[in-house]
Amino acid sequence: MNMPKIFCLLRLSAIGDVLHALPVVRTIQDTWPNTAITWIIGKAEFSLVGDIPGIEFIVFDKSKGMRAQIDLYKKLKHRRFDVLMLMQYSLRAHIASLAVKASVRLGYDNARSKDLHRYFVNLQIPPGNQHVMDSFFSFIETLGINEKQLKWDIPISDKDNEYAANICNNQPTFLISPCSSHLVRSWNAKGYAETADYAVKKYKMQILLTGNRKKEEIKMAAEIQKN
Repeated sequence: MNMPKIFCLLRLSAIGDVLHALPVVRTIQDTWPNTAITWIIGKAEFSLVGDIPGIEFIVFDKSKGMRAQIDLYKKLKHRRFDVLMLMQYSLRAHIASLAVKASVRLGYDNARSKDLHRYFVNLQIPPGNQHVMDSFFSFIETLGINEKQLKWDIPISDKDNEYAANICNNQPTFLISPCSSHLVRSWNAKGYAETADYAVKKYKMQILLTGNRKKEEIKMAAEIQKN
């Protein structure tokens, strides 16, 4: 298709998936440098990527419930986009997408169209059994962009760099974040421990475990250390 002038991406969460979407956005920027990009994104996810230049971020705070939907409608009431990439199939994302007026509404194929996804789009990516990043790149391939820019160049402040240097003590560090937001997606403690042992023996790296203070995550960290 011809280069769109105004482009909207809707991917609210989760942090891992937003990071997978980032190279897709970077590829759009490199291929269509004159295209204005708006990204509708979750609050926590915005805190990670919100400093990336050249993107208008609209934060969707799901903790506000229906208020978040109303706020989004107000912000976009008088705007129209050439393309919407609806890169999330969830009822919350689908309802949010209704606030986006766009000539092309690109979404997933029927096989991956959960929560009535197909009814919120008018163009679909080809079907396929793909890694999530490959499925994201299928969106821009459908729009005519076949190259891939695998860039995760998130701006990092001097303060954050200093904090990381102090934590890592300027040593090669292997960081493990073992717990997914959905526990069924988390690996087992033995697998994490064996991977950590390999990193230590093969590459002389120190290991850092990250997470929050939830009981499940504290328990997982303790099990990994025991193994």
